[in-house]
Amino acid sequence: FCQYPEGVRFGEEEDDIARLVIGIAARNNEHIQVITSLTNALDDESVIERLAHTTSVDEVLELLAGRK
Repeated sequence: FCQYPEGVRFGEEEDDIARLVIGIAARNNEHIQVITSLTNALDDESVIERLAHTTSVDEVLELLAGRK
């Protein structure tokens, strides 16, 4: 999990900006559930904002687990 609160260019277009980069390591098809959970958590712009600025590991885990 890497935070870029101000964003970094990520793609070909000027407005392709990433504020969070999340790596996934899973066995077999476990990554599908992980991606589903991440997608659900990151569907909320306020969660992305909090993740981009928090310094608390516990808050990151709670937000990514959907316990906002």
